[in-house]
Amino acid sequence: MCSSDLEGAGEAGGEQFVLTRTVRANLARLGAALCRDTAVLVEGPAASGKSAMVMHVARKLGKDNSLIRIHLDDQMDSKTLLGSYVCTDTPGEFLWKPGALTQAVEQGRWVLIEDMDLAPFEILSALIPLLESRRLFIPSRNYTITARQGFRLFGTRTTGQAGRRESAGLPMLQALTTQVAVEAWGDDEVAQVVGALYPNLKEHNLVGKIAEIHALLTHGSGGSDRKSVV
Repeated sequence: MCSSDLEGAGEAGGEQFVLTRTVRANLARLGAALCRDTAVLVEGPAASGKSAMVMHVARKLGKDNSLIRIHLDDQMDSKTLLGSYVCTDTPGEFLWKPGALTQAVEQGRWVLIEDMDLAPFEILSALIPLLESRRLFIPSRNYTITARQGFRLFGTRTTGQAGRRESAGLPMLQALTTQVAVEAWGDDEVAQVVGALYPNLKEHNLVGKIAEIHALLTHGSGGSDRKSVV
C-alpha cells in the first residue's frame, strides 16, 4: 500500500505523534518504501523512533488493530514464530498452535520484527522464503502458507552502536528488503517533543534539562550519528 498522507494530525489511536522536521523527513522515506511491494527494513540509531514510526503509519492506514509486534531475543526460536503442537486436556492428544508470524501471514496482518538483523540462523531460514516469495514454510507440519492479501513485514535494525554484533545474515536481509534510513532527532527536537507531550514540564522549566540529559546519554552511546544513509 502506498500513501502520500502519513502525517495528518499529530494524534491517532490515543497516542500523540509529534511531527518535528526530522520525523517528517523519516516519514517521507517510509512512505516511499511503502510504494514498493517488498518487506521494509527500518535502520537508524537507538531511540530514533524506528518502531514508533511504523506504528504511527499503521494507525494512519488503519492497520493498528492488526499489527503484530515481535521483539527478537536469545530465547526466541522458530517455534515461537511459526507454531508448535501443544498438549491438551486429553492424554496423548496434541493441538497445533500457530505462532505470531504464522498468524500474521494467514490473516493478512502487518508484523513488526524488532532487531530483525540479530535473528539467529534458525529464524532467518524461515524468514528468507517469506521475503523472497511471500510463502512461509512450516517444517513441523510440512506445508507452506502463502501470505494473505494485506500482509506486510517490517523489521528494525539499530545502527551506530559500538560493540553490537554484526549478523551474518544481514547482507541477505538487505538484498530482500527495502531499507529506510531513519535519522536521529536534533537536540532542539527532543525539547520540542517533550514540551508537546508533557506541557506541564514547561511551567517548571524542566524541558531544557531533560533535553540536555537526553543529549548526554545518546551522544555517549553513538546516538550523535545524525547522518542519513539514504
